[in-house]
Amino acid sequence: MQSQRFRKYNFGDETMSRGEDSSDRRNWSEYDRSQGCEQLLTADTLTQCVLFDDSKRKVTDPFGGLMLLSMWALFVYVAVITIRDGDIKYVLYGRDYLGRLCGNDFDEAGEILPPYWYPVDIAGGGICLRSCPTTTSYNASDLICKDEAKIRSLESCSEVVDGESGLIMMDADYLVLCGACMYQLFSLDVPILHYCLPEQPADVEEYVNVVAGNLGIEDEILQIGDYAYNFIMHFTRVLIVNWKVIMGVGVMGTILLGFTFLLTLRIPGFLSCNIWLCTLLVPLTFAMAGYYCGMLLSDWKGHSDEKIAFQVSMYVLYALSAAALLLIIYLRRRIQVSISIANAAARSVMDIPSTIFYPFIQIFGFMVLLAIWIPTILFLASTGDPEERTSEYYGFQISYISIRYPDSTVYTFWFLLGVFFWTSEFIRALSQVTLAICFSKWYFSENKRELHNVSLTEAMSLAFYKHFGTAAVGSCFISVLQIVRFLFIRIQRRLNHIGAGNRISNIACCCCQGCIFFLERWLKFLSQNAFVETAIFGFSYCRASREAYYLINRHSQMIGISGFVSDISLLFGKVFVISGCSFVSILFLEESFRDELDYTIAVIVGVGILSYFIIDMFADVLDMAVCTVILCFIADEEMHGTDGSRFVPTELVSYIKSIDRFGS
Repeated sequence: MQSQRFRKYNFGDETMSRGEDSSDRRNWSEYDRSQGCEQLLTADTLTQCVLFDDSKRKVTDPFGGLMLLSMWALFVYVAVITIRDGDIKYVLYGRDYLGRLCGNDFDEAGEILPPYWYPVDIAGGGICLRSCPTTTSYNASDLICKDEAKIRSLESCSEVVDGESGLIMMDADYLVLCGACMYQLFSLDVPILHYCLPEQPADVEEYVNVVAGNLGIEDEILQIGDYAYNFIMHFTRVLIVNWKVIMGVGVMGTILLGFTFLLTLRIPGFLSCNIWLCTLLVPLTFAMAGYYCGMLLSDWKGHSDEKIAFQVSMYVLYALSAAALLLIIYLRRRIQVSISIANAAARSVMDIPSTIFYPFIQIFGFMVLLAIWIPTILFLASTGDPEERTSEYYGFQISYISIRYPDSTVYTFWFLLGVFFWTSEFIRALSQVTLAICFSKWYFSENKRELHNVSLTEAMSLAFYKHFGTAAVGSCFISVLQIVRFLFIRIQRRLNHIGAGNRISNIACCCCQGCIFFLERWLKFLSQNAFVETAIFGFSYCRASREAYYLINRHSQMIGISGFVSDISLLFGKVFVISGCSFVSILFLEESFRDELDYTIAVIVGVGILSYFIIDMFADVLDMAVCTVILCFIADEEMHGTDGSRFVPTELVSYIKSIDRFGS
């Protein structure tokens, strides 16, 4: 049956419909005229306009490319200046309470200070030790203290200093409260960084607060250090000590399992069964959660309000399970079409096997970025000047050494942060343009088994020389949102640090961060589709985004369901790889390194994070294939409809007519 649906596709300044005579369309854009669209009269020759001719493809968004290249040049200049003016030893070693650098400066006797930094007072002042404490003791005889001369000069510690003899009374608790000493705490040394980190700072905080209360001081609650800083330092120690396990399992294991996942796409029916299984797991998960709430409800003997909450949760989860199941039944044909598109995308990856190796190029790009960016940040952190500050704890004025950074250093940090966000997003954007060129050429090839015109190296060259600026513009918009979100995180943390934060400010900052995050996700989705438009038609970023936006609106159901199907299949692959690498790391920890590793969970988390970033690059190959095939299929269907097209993959031939019956 001939479709009665009005088919539209936007070419240039005028919306063209399939039912019109192309000779009546005169409002061609400059790009369309350059492609010879005014002379195209039939649907078959019209295909030449919406496809691509590499020799006629123009450079898009050159200004965006120049901006990115200029930023890179400035980044290299800043890196050279920062490395020249900085000294990494100021980052690797801490400063004691007198501002001297541990392991480098000399003490009063003319000897080099010990290398390891250890907190010597509750304000964060430090002292240099030869090794980190291996036991915890709150006894006065085991205190780690400042020099006696320094203690006698502290006005806050006058009560423990005998006025006549000048002897220091060994009152352990008072010496800690006045800022003269610190308890001996079991600490973990951080290799390379030379810092001793107390393993349980929360226990010390609680003990000191109790001691202060016993002395009648209850107007302050002590918090030793910054929890985020302590976590980062502990995690850094884990990475340094166990880098062989993390890199071996996290990198090599992920690459191996990533290849395995992509190779499973060759198995007939594997992707279809996987997608249907994961789709049916959605209502099943809701049902199992409702059943669990019902079990808790039957055994609950607590407050009646909590029992009502379990009952309401059970009914809501059962309702969600039923609704999800009914929605799957209603959308079963659309899901099947989307599965066919996913199968076609999987075949495109298999027909162009070189695309499987593209993640290695991305990994190399990120390694080059980090190899320059991380040393620059470290040398920049070493350019601060030490200064003495005073804070009040429990009524005692305690001085400590802090690092002050000039405004120029702060501005440089924000610039480097922008460089990192923009460059990392650009690497991903350029890869999406490259893959979109490969898969769009695959789709618009009549003989998909013999792809003489599809080459990953040619696609990379085309994306780099013709659409470098388009990838730069798209990644720039996303990086701006990431910087703004990071700025809100910084504002929230700063307000809490100075005591100006409250529940309202935290909620407001979190809401802003959430809104920016969802806007960022939406922009990434739009940019991905825009890059496909660029690969097919050679559009600039702004025009490609506009075309992609209206295309998504016209075919929201099909694109939405296809996106859901793609996400389901990719989620299975990511969970498979991350779980596999984490399991292998557990085996390594249990069998080979049990006595050498301190933070087993942290190692597993490190492996999982690294595995996620790497497998995400492999998953992008299939994700980009699905996105490209669906947009090519829609464009092909809008041009030809039920008349048929010689480009439709065999996976979609049986569904080309059914699309007209339930719309796009």
